[in-house]
Amino acid sequence: MNRPAFPRRRRRYRGSALLLTLSFATALFATGVPALLDRSQTSSLRQALTASDSITRAMVATATDTAVIQQDAAPPSADALDQALNDYAAQIPASAAPEAGQAWNGMQLSTTLPLTARNGADAQIDLEYRDATTAHTRLLAGVMPSAAVAASGTALPVFDVALSAATAKLYGARVGSVLTSAHAQVRVTGIYEPSDPSSAFWQYDGTLETPAYVSKRPDGDFWATAALIDSAELPALAALDNVEGIAGTLDIVYCVPLDTSGYIARNVGSLSTVLTGFESGAATVQLNAQTAAGPLPVLTAFQQQRTVADSVLALVLTGVAAIDAVAILLCARLVIGRRRGHFALLRARGQSRTQLARQVCVGLALPSLAVTALAAAAVRLALPANWTPLNTALLGAVAAVGLIVPPLLAVIEHRGESSVHQGRHDLVRRRRTPRRRVLELLLLLLAVAAVVELRQQGLGGAQQGSNTLGTLTPILVAALATAVAVRCYPLLLRPAARLAERRGGPASFLGLTGAARSAIPLAAPAFVITLVMTIAALGGLLLQSVDAGRAANSWQALGADAVVTTPSGTGWATASRAVSAIEAVAGVTHATALSSQPDGDESGTVVAVVDPSSYAAVSADSPWPLGSALPTRHVSGPVPVLVDKGSGYALGARLVIQPAYAPQIEAEVAGYVAQTPVAPAGIATGAGLVLVPSWAVAADAAYWPTTEILVSGSGIDRGAMAAALSRSLPGGAAVGYRSDILAGYADAPLANLTEFGYLLGILLAGGLGVCGILLSLGLAGPARGRRLTLLTTLGLTPRQARGIALAETLPLAAVTALGGLLATAALPAVFGAALNLSVFTGLSGPSSLAFDPGIPLLAALLAMALTALGVAVQATAAGRRGAGTQLRMGEDVDA
Repeated sequence: MNRPAFPRRRRRYRGSALLLTLSFATALFATGVPALLDRSQTSSLRQALTASDSITRAMVATATDTAVIQQDAAPPSADALDQALNDYAAQIPASAAPEAGQAWNGMQLSTTLPLTARNGADAQIDLEYRDATTAHTRLLAGVMPSAAVAASGTALPVFDVALSAATAKLYGARVGSVLTSAHAQVRVTGIYEPSDPSSAFWQYDGTLETPAYVSKRPDGDFWATAALIDSAELPALAALDNVEGIAGTLDIVYCVPLDTSGYIARNVGSLSTVLTGFESGAATVQLNAQTAAGPLPVLTAFQQQRTVADSVLALVLTGVAAIDAVAILLCARLVIGRRRGHFALLRARGQSRTQLARQVCVGLALPSLAVTALAAAAVRLALPANWTPLNTALLGAVAAVGLIVPPLLAVIEHRGESSVHQGRHDLVRRRRTPRRRVLELLLLLLAVAAVVELRQQGLGGAQQGSNTLGTLTPILVAALATAVAVRCYPLLLRPAARLAERRGGPASFLGLTGAARSAIPLAAPAFVITLVMTIAALGGLLLQSVDAGRAANSWQALGADAVVTTPSGTGWATASRAVSAIEAVAGVTHATALSSQPDGDESGTVVAVVDPSSYAAVSADSPWPLGSALPTRHVSGPVPVLVDKGSGYALGARLVIQPAYAPQIEAEVAGYVAQTPVAPAGIATGAGLVLVPSWAVAADAAYWPTTEILVSGSGIDRGAMAAALSRSLPGGAAVGYRSDILAGYADAPLANLTEFGYLLGILLAGGLGVCGILLSLGLAGPARGRRLTLLTTLGLTPRQARGIALAETLPLAAVTALGGLLATAALPAVFGAALNLSVFTGLSGPSSLAFDPGIPLLAALLAMALTALGVAVQATAAGRRGAGTQLRMGEDVDA
């Protein structure tokens, strides 16, 4: 008996290629994005550690040898120091990766010895012992030191030392030179240069390599230098402690460099915990020492930033995952729906639901599982070191969705008595649907709970851990907005259909009545587009908030577009000439000079003398224009001043200002000021600010040398600025630019990585949103095509067919856009000040979102335009098919 032959292509699941593609993309996203972020965060961590100095990349412990304070006590020997170092290094956690053979120890007197430099300048020298000297130095002349001896004819000890080339040049010394101090003589036996100047050996005390000029000290300016001694000179070094005029002790240092190149981001938390325990544990207690340096501050700061970054990324990436899941659901429904007739016939012939599920599982679920495994294998091969338990969990979730959803949809659709033809649903007529009401109530309760938790715990707090419910807030808000929009759909559609009936014309009336009796559920397609709009709006608001925060941080850090620190003692006449020269520079708008000094009552109040007119002009170009202007000319009576609001003075109150270095000023409060360019970060707690007009101190100008010049303007010519300052301020002036602070954000790898992450998430959400629109059109395509073909046989023109298709679809698009606008409008109120964007902006504390309708409106217009284009293409394609073929669409002939 010959069986009827059916085309093999009819036995395949039409549309399965799209489902398998979505499953592959979902698995790739779920496993690849976390692995890629882990790799990038690890790279950011290593960049941060590399950017720090070598001392930060080492465990450094310091101790004071209290035994040598006692008379005749011997200092630790070199062997004892080596043994202590070995014991210390052995207890450093292996996860910190101590470098073998790179540890060193040292000892020095805490008090330096005064000397005189070659040019007569004051200098001080520190005598230091290091056990690994030869491994880090390159001799240029002479030999390394040996032992100290008593100077001939004096009681002064003579220390054999080695000097760096820079220090020898400062003292004019060479091999054999003797430098004399009041307490010792220093004989130069060798001159060296560092063989590894960037190592912790040299960076722990940079004066061993290069003299440092120390200024603004009570005892005057001097050159700080250091010299290397031998271990045999330690007793003589300890003996200096008992010399009259030297009150010091022996300071001991133990340093173990770490290999931080192998640190990974996901282990930072555990490594920080281990290092914290080590720094306060037995290793330092045994040495009677304390940790002086190590990577813990960098690791702690990175972990705090990573927590914030992960929380912000979770908002976008969790939303993308939800969109992806719904897209797979729509695609599976499309594929299963195209075989509805075949499955109904099989059920009518006696096939059980278990057999139906097994058939769908073999035809769809197993291929989906295979492509999921293929995507996971690709990620595992590309990023083997970044595969984590999270990747495994996400892969399991994706595999479960692909394995369960298609059979489950088939079983649910054919769980009752089977029928090849299904009735239509009238979406306009209200029905009592308890399950729907329960679902909507559950969404409302979950959304309220998420908002409450978000407000109480915040999102991304460094000490708060994971806020899972808060992370789901955008999804819950979008779902709730979708429910509201779907509820509004019949209310909007009924009057539109009546209006179309009165105006006449078949296109709008038939289209709207078709939309009213559509068999396609609204919730899933509307949720996809609503969530896409929500995620896009959230990302846009985050970008705007970050940009605003960075700008605010740059203003608070500097106060003006450029700040010139004038040389000490610059008078007002010189500063005025400098201001004129600066204002002639291209890009400069205004400039003003000011002088500031503390109040003499030690309250922390700063008294600032400003030129009223020019300072008001510069303030007007900042975020803090001077609300209460100071008089520009001399007025009789007390001097009008501006004070901070927290000063406690009422308007018109009299006060006496007593600057630290100038005569007192009789003043009267003319107004208040909070933030202003001279105090850009606001008035600190317990401090204050008083703005005094410059004409009030003209008679005492000698007591008020200018300290700064504030400059406003964009695109300032830096070369011209430097030339103007070199001519007008020959003593040397330092310039800080606000644009440099903004440019510094480009060098923040973790912040840039997070921005890239949520931009990538927004793009993925947009692509999935387009896919969701096309799937929604595909679900409605066969029924719409049969209807249009039937109407075409009754005389409908192709143009009218396209009009009907658009009128049938655009209400759904409009309701979807309404849901998206509702969700995005609620975002600022939902999040409030719960976002912590300090990792991006540098500002402390939470950040607020400001609603911007531009992004959601653009997304809504794009969604509606894409829907209209897809429907027009569908209508055109339907018109080109034969009537018989079109009317049989949706029937599965391989039954």
